[in-house]
Amino acid sequence: MDTTKSLCLCAFLAFALAIQIGRCKLTEQERNDTLNFINHLRRNAVPPAADMNGLIWDTRLENLAQRAANSCVFEHNYGGDYSSLGEILYLGSRQNFSEILVFMFLEREQYNYTNGACVTGSGKYPFFSTCGHYLQIVTAGVNKVGCGIQYCSGNYLGVCEFDREWYVPPYQTGEAGTKCGNGYATYFKDGLCYSILVGETPPIPGPFECKLSCLNYGTLMTSPFCSCSCPAGYYGVRCETKNIYFASTIPNDCKAQAVTCKNGGSPTMTGTTCKCVCPANFEGESCQINKVQESNSLAIYFGGEMRYSSYYPIKMSIWNDTLLKESTRTHLTDAINSYCNANFSTCCPSSTASSLPATIQHFATCEDFHVADSYPIQAIDGSMRVDVYYTMQPSMDNVCNGKTNSYVSKAIIKSAWTTAMKNINAAISAIGLKAIKAD
Repeated sequence: MDTTKSLCLCAFLAFALAIQIGRCKLTEQERNDTLNFINHLRRNAVPPAADMNGLIWDTRLENLAQRAANSCVFEHNYGGDYSSLGEILYLGSRQNFSEILVFMFLEREQYNYTNGACVTGSGKYPFFSTCGHYLQIVTAGVNKVGCGIQYCSGNYLGVCEFDREWYVPPYQTGEAGTKCGNGYATYFKDGLCYSILVGETPPIPGPFECKLSCLNYGTLMTSPFCSCSCPAGYYGVRCETKNIYFASTIPNDCKAQAVTCKNGGSPTMTGTTCKCVCPANFEGESCQINKVQESNSLAIYFGGEMRYSSYYPIKMSIWNDTLLKESTRTHLTDAINSYCNANFSTCCPSSTASSLPATIQHFATCEDFHVADSYPIQAIDGSMRVDVYYTMQPSMDNVCNGKTNSYVSKAIIKSAWTTAMKNINAAISAIGLKAIKAD
């Protein structure tokens, strides 16, 4: 664990402020909005988190944050009531915590999860001198938060206190919910983990899931609460810890490491670590990437409201819950047909015909539109990435290629994209999104 607290935003570094003009504590609506937004950010860590706790609002932490804000001193608080807490500070013109927190969240684009490195003084946002604010926001084992704000001599001093400091790596990667257990937060809902002990009232309305992946031959139990029943010699929420004084007979194999592979991949031990060995057309940590789909897919990016050169993180469910998917499918299909009618030899270079036969009305239909496996995903800049591809109708495939089961080439989809993008954006403007780019 890093023993220092998140450093202050260098862009707002200033002297201690002494004059304050009264600003009451947050309203109930402001508390709810702040809590909901910080949990939204926690759901949207990149790469995705498997053990991210959902935060709950804590009155004690709120009071400490408000006390720090009321002091109008732009310095971190240590010792006493603030000992062992995590803290983020903001000094500037904004008083809405959603805007404050999303600004701090931009540090995500300076942080490399793989090696834990934080780029400062360069990169997309060179004015950041730390990634500590982002790390504090997405540290999985944090359970509680409270914030306060005060108007101080022309600026707002915003403070959030967390019940523990950030650490590196801030969370475990993987499928959301499968590695829950920080502070016995074993229940899962909407991307986050929550603690519900026997007889306790859930911190948020249910329903909840129990998705733990138990290690070392542990057995998943849903009663009396979500947990793993561990074999002799192991303990921990997921049976992850071995009793060094117990001679266990549990082997260190792929089942013990709870490794699962998709698309016919085979869990295989490599030394002491289990990894997925993927079939020829698949790759990725769990063989989740279909290489054939990827090679024929156009990656489309959608963004909403911008902050600096990034976007508010988008809920991935919006792809299916709104007109976004249908608008993309309809207008992209129309654009492909228009393009191929005007450029038949490009779309069907192997054909001896000069145009579509009269018996075939369309080069592509909406039924030929597909979303590649594992998409949509969130991009590092907060936009949503959706990889789409088209299969060819058997009749069209025969005309163009003299065979079946082909894909429409990515080059054709990309050539049609400029026209499609204009029409898609006109259709989805009502939901506050736009297509940004495709590659």
